[in-house]
This record gives sequence, C-alpha cells and structure tokens, in this order.
Amino acid sequence: MPTGVNFPLLAAWFVLRQWGRKPWRCLAVALGVGLGASVFLSVRLSADACGEAFRRNMDAFTGTASVAVSSPGARVDERLVAALLAHPAVRHASPVLSAYVAGPDGRPLRMEGIDPLLDRPFRLGAASGGQPSLDWLSLMARPDTMVLGQAAAKRLGLAPGDPAPLRASGREARFTVLGVLDAQGLGGVESGDLAVADIATVQEFLGVAGLVDRIDVILAPGYGPDALSPLLPPGVRAAPPGEARESGLAMIGAYQLNLTVLSFVSLFVGMFLVYSLVSLDAAARRKELAVLRSLGAGPGMVTSLVLFQGAALGALGWLIGMPVAALSTDAMLSGVASTVNNLFVRVAVGEARLDPAEVATSLAVTLAISLLASAGPALRSMRVPPREAMAIHAAEERSPRRARTFTSLCGL
Repeated sequence: MPTGVNFPLLAAWFVLRQWGRKPWRCLAVALGVGLGASVFLSVRLSADACGEAFRRNMDAFTGTASVAVSSPGARVDERLVAALLAHPAVRHASPVLSAYVAGPDGRPLRMEGIDPLLDRPFRLGAASGGQPSLDWLSLMARPDTMVLGQAAAKRLGLAPGDPAPLRASGREARFTVLGVLDAQGLGGVESGDLAVADIATVQEFLGVAGLVDRIDVILAPGYGPDALSPLLPPGVRAAPPGEARESGLAMIGAYQLNLTVLSFVSLFVGMFLVYSLVSLDAAARRKELAVLRSLGAGPGMVTSLVLFQGAALGALGWLIGMPVAALSTDAMLSGVASTVNNLFVRVAVGEARLDPAEVATSLAVTLAISLLASAGPALRSMRVPPREAMAIHAAEERSPRRARTFTSLCGL
C-alpha cells in the first residue's frame, strides 16, 4: 500500500467517479437491492407483530392462573369446579367457556363465558372511557347481557344499553350491552375485539349446558399440578396455562422462519445485480487497477476498494428500501395475519411496531449479501499484475488533471 494513502478518500473517489459515469445503472441496482431489503424487513416486522399480539392475547386470556384443567379436543364437566374448590391445594378456581360467534356485522367475534364471582381473582377488567364501575353481578342477574371490549364496541358502533344480535351454530340471540371493558385484564383478549357474558348465558346460547372449555386454577403455596390428579376424570389433565401459548408461538415462529427464507429470494436478486455491476466495473477499470498496483497498492487494498463499492451499493439500496418498507408493512401485515389466523392460531393485530433490532438485522443482512456478491470480482481484481500499467497505449492515458487527482489520492 502506498505510504500516506488516504483510503477513505480514495475509496470514495473510486466509487463516486464510477457512479457519476453511469448513474442510472447504479440507481437501478440500488433499487433492486432496496426492494429486497424492504420485503425482508416487512416480513420480519409483520411476523413479529403477530407473535406479540398472540403473546399479549394469551397472557390476558390466562390471567393469573397457575394451572389450567382441560380435556384436549373436548369440553370439561362444570361440576368439577366444586370438587376442585374443596381440595386444599386449590386457592381459586374459575370455569371458562370460549367460542367465536357472528357479530351484528357478520364478522367473527370472540365470546367469553365466565363466572363473575369466581373469575375476579384471575382477570376481570374495569370499565373504559370514564364510565362507572362495571356491575359484573348484573351479567348473572340479567339474562342475555354482555360487556364488550373497546375494539369490538368501536367496530360495531355499540354503546351501553344498545341491543346486539349474535349468531352461533344456527342459533341467534339478542344481547344487551352493559358496558365497555378497559384494555387491561380480560379486555386485552383479542386486543379488545370480544364480548364477555355470564357462563350460564353462553352455555345456553351455544347449547352446551354443564360444559366448559377449561377451569383455571390458582394453587395454594407448596402444591403443584400433580396434586390435582386424583380429582381428574380420565382424559382431563392439569397443566401450566403457558403450554398453549408456547405451542402457538412455536407455530408462528416456524411460519416466520419460512417467510424469512422466502424473503431471501428477493435479496438474492439484488445480490446478482450487485455482482453484475461490480464485475462490469472491475473489468472496465482493469487498467486503472493496474496503475494503482504499479504505484504500490497491494492486493488487499485493491480487494478492499472493490468490496467497498459493493457495500456502498448495499447501503444505498437499504436506505432506498426503508421508506418502501414503511409503506408496505401494513399490507404485508394483513396478509401474514390472515394466514396465521387461517392455518395456525387466532390473532388480532392492530399494527406492526418498528423494532430497532429488526432494522439493524435488515441492514446487516443487506450489507452481508452485497459483500458476498462483490467477493468474486474483488478476488479477480487483486490478481491484476502491475506490469499491465506499462501496456497502456499513449492515446488512452488519462488527462493531466485526472492523473494529478489520482496521484494525490494515493499520497504520492
């Protein structure tokens, strides 16, 4: 390497000079890289938003329960609640019945049946919008009543006192809205897109009298799920409530991995564009590289200059792709959430959150792909022998001004 060489200035001159000669070609390559980076980031942010929404939903759904008593693929007899409450290992127990019903607008609405008295230690929420405190006992005393989550009330345009027809399994009932839940506790299930009613009302509406989906349990200190085994009938088990959450998150994570691998296809298109442009530039500047070698630059410096050109293309493409990602993430989120709902688990996603870690990952992956694409041309460029500089025809020699610029950049 020449003594006193200013590598950053030389690298900038090496790249910008070529970009100035062929601006549209360089911009086209940067656009290709940017589209790949935007697809990669949009997919990652959308999948992260689905996973986070499912995690919040399950945390609100399970509340403070330490054990969930359920029968995989079937419902549980409600009479088991009394037996559990009589056991010394059980501090609290509450039955839960869930179903998706058709709301007044025909769209699915999650309906939760709870016992307002037994469910209080687990997840009961407060009223929203400065309303008076919800009278949960009214759900038991008044038939065909319910409270709505904020998102459901907003979507359906309903307020306390309004009637709302619901349909499920060929049945239809007219419910009255008693109030709107705050977004905390039970009101956080499905991001607030739900209706809550007394469990007896939901059982009658669904035609499953005496049956529940699960029984949430808070154990007394010193006891584990195994303490409940003698009480449980065949096919019913007691397990930590987080199992369902971890299973759902594992499915979403596998889908995210699949989408990430597919998004690499768009990045590899940009990789081939970078490879083509850097290869063409390296071939066109072979004599220039030979002159640089004859002035004392080693193979490492020549390789670094070519790699820098590829990395600069990747960085420019990434900067172009970020606004595209910001505009396309909402559309991507809608498609990803729809697939997760149809194939894996039910999620209610509001919007994708900009994660700095994902942004940094997209930058690192884009630069890595660009450097990988530039590696081949860089290795070929380092093999250019200095003696080729002596073969340059006099008519092809650079102007004195350009020669002085090149020499000054090399510190000679």
